[in-house]
Amino acid sequence: DLPQAPVSPGSSPRWATAFQVVAVLGTLDRPDGFGAGALEALVGAVPFHLGSYNEVDTAAGLARFVVVPDDFHQEGVDLEGFPQLVRQNPILRHIEATGDGSARRLSDFLSQEELHALPLYQRVYRPLGIEHQVVIGLATKTPLVVAFALNRAEEDFSEGEVALLDVLRPHLVQAYRNARALDALRGVDGALAEEGRALLVLDAEGRVAHVSPWARERLDEHFGAAGP
Repeated sequence: DLPQAPVSPGSSPRWATAFQVVAVLGTLDRPDGFGAGALEALVGAVPFHLGSYNEVDTAAGLARFVVVPDDFHQEGVDLEGFPQLVRQNPILRHIEATGDGSARRLSDFLSQEELHALPLYQRVYRPLGIEHQVVIGLATKTPLVVAFALNRAEEDFSEGEVALLDVLRPHLVQAYRNARALDALRGVDGALAEEGRALLVLDAEGRVAHVSPWARERLDEHFGAAGP
């Protein structure tokens, strides 16, 4: 279950918790756990009752998504139709058209009356209790859009919360790239090990960002466990 973070009118964004979010993002090194891990960190800074990590192929009409909490109430939700319906979301269309992934709310584009008229709302958002949403885009490479959507039933997201998400967005983007890159490196690790070769990756400051298991064995062998 998600932590029970209170949401009250006029509540301030949790800037102190943003440092904790960044720390958690630095530990997410696999694509298959990235979405849920990032959402579980974000809820402490910007409370929401339902969050999703989405990879939407707008050309093929396909959508892959991870939802937190994963035991969300699905009764009456048109999950099968969601990949087509999600194209009605004006934030998705904005990201697709402009490449701008900064935090945007549904209320920046639609009135509540206009939102309620959408089949997307009637068949997906209403059964899930979604009245307010903010979206942060991570990557746009036509026709793929990768984004987080944070949702609430009662109170819209404040200007301060939107600003906090924009501060966190570069860290989310970097964590997304790191998780994909490290996953690719694991495949390289195995191929190199078969040839008796090792891989060591340093970051811009000269710190070890990735070391293959075979490389670690060789480092320990020559320098001891306290080696690089």
